[in-house]
Amino acid sequence: MANLEPTTTALAPMALLRQVIAAAAPFADVTGPRTKERQADLFEALRPIFGNYVVADAFLTWRMLKAAFGAELHLSAEGDALYESIWLLETFVAFGFPSGPSCVSARAGALSDDGGGEAHMGDANHAQARQFLASDIGRLRSGDFRHGELFDSKERFTDERVPPWLWRSLQGGA
Repeated sequence: MANLEPTTTALAPMALLRQVIAAAAPFADVTGPRTKERQADLFEALRPIFGNYVVADAFLTWRMLKAAFGAELHLSAEGDALYESIWLLETFVAFGFPSGPSCVSARAGALSDDGGGEAHMGDANHAQARQFLASDIGRLRSGDFRHGELFDSKERFTDERVPPWLWRSLQGGA
């Protein structure tokens, strides 16, 4: 019989939303640029929540948080914190190396159209995700996902206090 013990602590969607907003609030300032320091601080704040996420987990949560943002399930003062959290998850979906077929499907899903002709991702993340999709297909063919990344790939941090996927985005791509 399969071991049915949960491997993570699951939160109800609204509880997750509240936790994300609370963690990101100190770093949400859309009037200023997204500096490396600010991104590193935001990453550190969200690391306890999203640390064990693979690209597929980030994709699902990104979609849920975008829906919450669109439905205005937050106070107006919390919008910036939620928006910045959504952006960081989107960046992981675009720049993170997949750890399995579901991650490749998630990235392809993030690139899909919402029916109105508009991409779900921001321009820079969309371009990078599209570029990575070609190598993702190669990984699917070979079955080689040994370099898959977690949101918190702390064993491979760069000098910038960020995991490799965020470092790649800060460098403007792969």
